[in-house]
Amino acid sequence: MQLTHPMRILPAVAVMVMAVPAMAASYRLTPTDDTFAYSGEPDTAHGALSGLATGFTWPHAEAGWITYLKFDLGAIPADEVITGATLHLYKFMVGAGYASIGTNLFRFGNDAWTEDSLTWNNQPLGISGSGVPNFGTLVGSSPDGFTYVGWSSWDLFQQSAWNPAADQADGMLSLQLAEMYGGDQSHNWCSKESDPTYCPAQAGHQPYLDVTTSAVPLPAALWLGVTACLSLVGRARRRRG
Repeated sequence: MQLTHPMRILPAVAVMVMAVPAMAASYRLTPTDDTFAYSGEPDTAHGALSGLATGFTWPHAEAGWITYLKFDLGAIPADEVITGATLHLYKFMVGAGYASIGTNLFRFGNDAWTEDSLTWNNQPLGISGSGVPNFGTLVGSSPDGFTYVGWSSWDLFQQSAWNPAADQADGMLSLQLAEMYGGDQSHNWCSKESDPTYCPAQAGHQPYLDVTTSAVPLPAALWLGVTACLSLVGRARRRRG
């Protein structure tokens, strides 16, 4: 039997190696920190409370309550790329305001804050000259209005504005929640410190982030397969000789 020349099988081997499907994985992450900033108590940290809040109310027409969450992405291997991410929060009580208006989700890059120290006056992105808090990049929105009680979710890829590579590189993801409308309205969510005071059925009602990933085949893996096949062919030729 005549053996095929090694160079003739290179393309086929490359195709076979590249055709191996990328392995998908999923992760459920709980926040390392979650808190809210309240303009009515500008120097008070609220990280120890079992509730989170978003809202605007008179006389804070452009201020109110802003929720912050931070997630550690360190459990995701470096050779996996985030392909999906959904934030889940449980709304435990009816709020106030406009029944059909929901909540926006923003991503920002300053991960130095902690729930024990964040206040209205030292928010990670600061406050504008007019007293309005600065926000990061809008990545998703939830339509659930103030009359809704239960789980709400935000797709971080909804706006196609989030590139997770930077957050994977530094291992942390920081998020802001704020109302979609600057009128009188509010939402109240369970925090990771949830207890029966705020969340009567608190078991499993803490915030979490569902992440899906895909492993990217590395060039080294491709050439490893090619080299192995060439080695086998070479051995067969030597035995025939």
